[in-house]
Amino acid sequence: MNLPYGDTFTLRYIHSVDHAPVFEVFRAVRGKGLVLVETYFQMFGAGMGHWEGHGKIVQDGRWIKIKDINQPLGCFLLRVGTPGVDHTILYHGEEWNLSEKAAGRLVEVMIAERDYGTAQDAK
Repeated sequence: MNLPYGDTFTLRYIHSVDHAPVFEVFRAVRGKGLVLVETYFQMFGAGMGHWEGHGKIVQDGRWIKIKDINQPLGCFLLRVGTPGVDHTILYHGEEWNLSEKAAGRLVEVMIAERDYGTAQDAK
């Protein structure tokens, strides 16, 4: 996935206790890597609390959103859940289900800068 600085992607998964979807939104920030900007879910369940001083809680219809978290992570490790957990990356209308490809594996989610060169280099 080619993620330009300033752009966001979402990680969606099914909560293991509540069996409801959870969404975590990350932004690519130059010099900081990945920054957690928002999370949203349908109910406060196990592990779904609000960190005091990190974002603000907003009720949006049936969703509870914690907005403006802005927690720099740089990168993070994700233990990919089984297909029932469905860890899935959402980006501009596309979906990549990590649970179908890497269930049980530890995956590092990070920004890797690449030099694609110029059109002149491709000749």
